[in-house]
Amino acid sequence: SAGRRRAGRRPRGRAVVRDVSIEVGPGGERVATASKDGRLRVLDAASGKVLAEVACPSSLIALAFSPDGTRLAGFDKGEEVRAWDAASLLTVGRIAYPGEVEGAAFAPDGRLGIVGEASSWLWDLAAGKLARDITAAPRMKSIAFSPDGKLMALGGEDRRIRLVDHGRGRPPYTSILPTRLLPRRHAVTPCYEVESSGTNGAVYS
Repeated sequence: SAGRRRAGRRPRGRAVVRDVSIEVGPGGERVATASKDGRLRVLDAASGKVLAEVACPSSLIALAFSPDGTRLAGFDKGEEVRAWDAASLLTVGRIAYPGEVEGAAFAPDGRLGIVGEASSWLWDLAAGKLARDITAAPRMKSIAFSPDGKLMALGGEDRRIRLVDHGRGRPPYTSILPTRLLPRRHAVTPCYEVESSGTNGAVYS
């Protein structure tokens, strides 16, 4: 009938593909997707309209918006993290990491945290240089920051989450929290509690 859309037809202005990574921007108004068709898109969350689109590696597995929504970072299982302007999707940074990247997240001040098989990095995108290198053993799988930016939480393949206080010197870890499974994704609350998913669903303080 006239009211039916043909199978396989794509609505105008919308991206209908199988996405491998999806990230919701601050405020929930925009959504970023990295797809198997090798396209990075930013869409209006309400209408689904494509606001910006650019070619990207088809192997991108994770995306992250900066807290102010002006930057977007992404990585695959290679040794590079890319950053784009979230409005235009123009490249604003390409960071060569010395090993396989496992996770990336923005700090509240806009710096980018990167973890993987080598050290844990805090990268200054504006200056284009490394702000801090935290030698981490074992390999880190995930990263998150507290809302005030004072603590960095690093999830390791040894099933422990390490809290790093930016204002302290060595040793860098203020706490080491055990989990039952690999900490794939976690968050730090304003009260400095760690909420971890991919583990046993527990909350550690």
